[in-house]
This record gives sequence, structure tokens and C-alpha cells, in this order.
Amino acid sequence: MGQREERLKSSWPATLLAASILSSCFLLAPAKESTKKSTKKSTSPDEIPVTWEPAKPEVGGTITLQPKANLKHIYCCKWYRGEASTKKVYKILEYYPETKITVQSSAYSDREAIEGACVLVITDLILRDSGEYIVKLEKPGRLKGLGFAKIKVSGTRSDTDFHIACQPSKPSLGDTVTLRPRVSLGGITYCKWYQGPNQEDNNMIALYELETHDKITRKAVYDRGSIEKRCILVIRDLELSDSGEYTMEIKEAELVRGIGRAYIDLSVPASLLQLDPSSSAHPPVASDAHPPVPDPMLDVLAELTTPDPAPSAHSPVPDPSLSPLPVLAPSATPDPLPSTLSLGVVAGIVVWCLIVMAVTGVLLSSWLRTRRQRGRKQPR
Repeated sequence: MGQREERLKSSWPATLLAASILSSCFLLAPAKESTKKSTKKSTSPDEIPVTWEPAKPEVGGTITLQPKANLKHIYCCKWYRGEASTKKVYKILEYYPETKITVQSSAYSDREAIEGACVLVITDLILRDSGEYIVKLEKPGRLKGLGFAKIKVSGTRSDTDFHIACQPSKPSLGDTVTLRPRVSLGGITYCKWYQGPNQEDNNMIALYELETHDKITRKAVYDRGSIEKRCILVIRDLELSDSGEYTMEIKEAELVRGIGRAYIDLSVPASLLQLDPSSSAHPPVASDAHPPVPDPMLDVLAELTTPDPAPSAHSPVPDPSLSPLPVLAPSATPDPLPSTLSLGVVAGIVVWCLIVMAVTGVLLSSWLRTRRQRGRKQPR
């Protein structure tokens, strides 16, 4: 009996220790589960509300999309357009607030800009701008939050679905012009450029495939034009034949998603314009034309045939001893010296030289002949 009591007394501390260990294990299990739940909750992004103004945007207007969140310490914000449910989402741009650097992407249409920390502003709205917009806020190493906004642009549809910027707006002959479509190309397969208002194959001048980046240029811009990324058309060394309307067509597979138009109005320099002779009383004279050369023989004949004026009673009689030489009145302007001799003068000089040479030859030959004859007649 005494041994049994001693065993019970010695075993109860071990039992108490085992019970305490089991209780601590049960307490640690829910703590681990709560830690896992808190970790999962911290890694999931926050849903950010996005507001836009105006509430009902219209074609040609401007809309502002603003995420309602604390944008301090944000490393990067990214804007997308598309449909999140179908996973057809295309990036518009990335913005880094610290460095204020904007990186454009495939859905950029040259009409989007960032204001403030991460406010998206879209100008010159078109019907194609309708849809869902997504903003993603990122901190270094993790995703901060996601925001969604679905807008609908109202207005009447016209033959032009989007705008095309022409730079410079008023080009001149010989300049380089850039036609930049201001439309989102997200989901677009390829684009075509036409010279003229009609989308006909014989008017097509360029084609660009956005997935493979294949380029085709033909017709008038084959050797002076090129098509660049985002379907931008560049034409160099502009000619008069390049002026007129240009049409761009964007397609998704074989479906036309939009049509844009631009007009190149060439300004011709005034130096290239032809003057109308009838519009001026004095027609222009060529700068390299030679002035008429006065004939000195005509002046001599005029002096010989002109009678001397009769002396008047009041005019003094000149003394021949005082003026042995005739006094010439100085002219207001000196007579222009002929810079070159006319063909007639040259021909006369040549003829006179030939005649003098011929007469001299005849006289010389006759003199030699006479001298020889006299030498033969003298006696030896």
C-alpha cells in the first residue's frame, strides 16, 4: 500500500506537465490560422474607387479619371482600357511620380496625359473611348490597389471616327510631314492608309500590321514615305501631288473599327508662283539681258546732218584765238561703253581685214613681178 501511494505521488507532476504541453499546442493552432488569414489579407490589393468628370462625356469633350486613394509613396501607377471580365485589357501608359516619367504603351492614342499624381485626362473624346478603364497602383515590391471605371461617350457618329494630327499643320514644298492617328490601337490587327477620301485598293499607299510589325508602302510615297510604329505615316520632300485628303482605316481581323481623316494643305512659296504679264504695265525684264549698244556711226551722221543754230543778237561771238579747240558740253550721264561688240561690227572688221590683206598681196606681187622684169632687161 505504501509503495502504491509513493508511485502516485511521483507520477502526478509528469501528468501535469503533459497536460500543460497539450493545452499550449491547442492555443498555438488558432494563432497560426489567424496569422495566415492576416497575411493573406495584407497581400491582396485594395479596391480603389475611381470617379470621372463629367459624368456624361460627349464626343469632342474631355474627361478626367481620378483614383480616390492615398497616392503618397506610390512607386508607379498604370492605366489600362478594355474589358477585365474577358481579360482583353490593353495598357495605355505607365507613370512614375518620383521621376515624373511617362511610358506610353499599345493603347496610347496621343490624347492621354497624366495630371497630378495619377489622374488620367483624355481629350478630344470619340465613341471608341467608351469602355472600362483600370488603374493599378504599385509600391516597391507589391501591388497597392486596383480601381475600375466604366464610361460611355455619347454623341452622333460621323464618317470620321477619330482625329489625325498633321505636323506641321501648314507644310511647304520640300518639308517633311507626319500624320499621327489619335486613337487607341489596343486589339487592332492592322491599319491602312489611303490617299483620297475613299478606301479603295488602288488608293492604298501604306499598310502596317501591329502584331508582326510588317510594313508595306507603295504608290506615290514608295521612295519618300514610311510608316512607323503606331501607324504613323511620314512623307518627306513634299511635292504638289502630295496635297489633298488622307484616310486611315483600322481593323480588328476583318472588322473595321474606325476611320480617320487628315488633309495636307501645301503652301507654295511666292518665288515659285508665275507672274501674269498682263497684270503689270511693265513686264519683267530678264536680269541677264544686255542693254542695247549704241552705234557710233549713227551719232556721227546725226552731227553732220544737223545744221548749226543761227547766232542771236544777244549771244556772244566766240574768239577763235581764245578757243582754238571746240569745247564739249559735259553730259549729265556718261555714255555707256559697250561691253561687247555686236556681230555686225565684228563681221565688218573681218571683211575689212580681208580686203586690206588682199590689196596688199596684189600690190606686193605686182611690185615683185615688175622688179624681176627689169632685172632681166638689163645688159650683162
